[in-house]
Amino acid sequence: ACSWIKLKYETPIIIDLAWRKLQEKITSRPLKPQRALVAGFGSLGRYMKERLAVTCPTAYFDIDQTKSMFSKEELQQEIYSFDLIVGTSGETSIDANLLATITSPTTLASVSSSDREFAILALRRQHARIYHCHRDLVLGQLQLLNCGFPINFDADHTAIDSDEFQLTRAIIFGAICQASKSTYYSTSFIKLNLQLQQLLEKKLLGMSYEK
Repeated sequence: ACSWIKLKYETPIIIDLAWRKLQEKITSRPLKPQRALVAGFGSLGRYMKERLAVTCPTAYFDIDQTKSMFSKEELQQEIYSFDLIVGTSGETSIDANLLATITSPTTLASVSSSDREFAILALRRQHARIYHCHRDLVLGQLQLLNCGFPINFDADHTAIDSDEFQLTRAIIFGAICQASKSTYYSTSFIKLNLQLQQLLEKKLLGMSYEK
């Protein structure tokens, strides 16, 4: 996951897919967002903020105060004014206390890598009939897109079965091959072989030139 080839080539692919999925969800709704908040302001958060800002005023919040427009206390005073909150942190960006202060219709969308952006589990358990993990849920004033899971983790398998994602499979397979031949043991992360990454990059760029 920390290999430079993944960060350089795969991350932009994932970000672009997440944006396309979010855009599809937004444009399919009768009421367009009037003010958005991006929760988490890393590389993904910055990208989402730039894209969203084209369609509506967009603010951003991060637990790291050096990267945030608000402190957590200030966000508690402001959060009611956002009708779209996009979680990009990979952690719990909007906790239960913040959720409790939302008193007007608000859409929550996760574009990170797991179901953890919003402390929504207790509210979701109160929703007695969840027949499908990709349903959009209405929980009081909150509309939870894709049941709270990342919006690109849906039933549209074709979206992640493009030629671009051959890179992901190749990286994973390379890591498996490296692990199977390694006699080095560690309790920390083991870096993906540099020569393997360089070979994959060469193959990837060769495919691009052929197109």
